[in-house]
Amino acid sequence: IENTNALVTTLRGIGLIYTNQANLPKALKFYQKALIKAETAKDTLAASNMYAVIADVYMQQDNYKKAFTNYKEARQGFKLINANSRVADMNLMLAKVYKKQENYSKALQQGRTALETYRQLEDRCAFGDAYLTLAQSYIGLKNSDSTALYLNKALKNALACKNVQSTLLASVYGELGTFYQQRRQKDSAFAAYEAALKYASLSKN
Repeated sequence: IENTNALVTTLRGIGLIYTNQANLPKALKFYQKALIKAETAKDTLAASNMYAVIADVYMQQDNYKKAFTNYKEARQGFKLINANSRVADMNLMLAKVYKKQENYSKALQQGRTALETYRQLEDRCAFGDAYLTLAQSYIGLKNSDSTALYLNKALKNALACKNVQSTLLASVYGELGTFYQQRRQKDSAFAAYEAALKYASLSKN
């Protein structure tokens, strides 16, 4: 009898090794094999997780159309099993796809939907990333007041998370540095960039 869970875990693990080696085409092959095994076994959670992982690869390849399709598949699966936190995660990733496609109004809509679920679940550690995505969408819309508001909300929530979110903090401080620099607030920009470098180095360790 085939042990589907073990197979899916193994195939995903091999895919992760190739991802870490930046061999994304090879990683994708193993992730897709894992997805097929999960779907054949009618394991909705495993299949949804694999759709999300595959979408992440397409994001890294700047293939936003395929990323969008796979995030939607993942979201649908997570909805079926009432995995609300993961539904919110997929809504946030869809917001990021829209942002990359410069469809900022849709990005704001999806980002707010994710944020509302995170609020209901009291998942404060997820707030920071959601606020950053909203801030970046407002950057695209050239709305400086809302950009400042959401960058500061992103920073506050990222710092409040018990688990240090180094990559997120590096991104938030980087955006704040650019924001201050554009307004010729040199001291604030320099301090933000220094913090961004600090957290960027932490995230690599």
